[in-house]
Amino acid sequence: MPLATIAYLERRYATLEKEIADALRDCPADDLAVADLEYRKLIIADEIQSYHRLIERYRRRRIH
Repeated sequence: MPLATIAYLERRYATLEKEIADALRDCPADDLAVADLEYRKLIIADEIQSYHRLIERYRRRRIH
């Protein structure tokens, strides 16, 4: 389950990166919209890191 969640979050992260690039290409760029996308991207990056830490903790417990 965590690996599927990570894969989903990584796809969402990539989508947000594309949305940010698209928004920055628009003239004039909507700074508030770009900031919102970047904020959501940071939240997803944090969630991905959390899942990776969870998996690593689980693996360590299984080894010991």
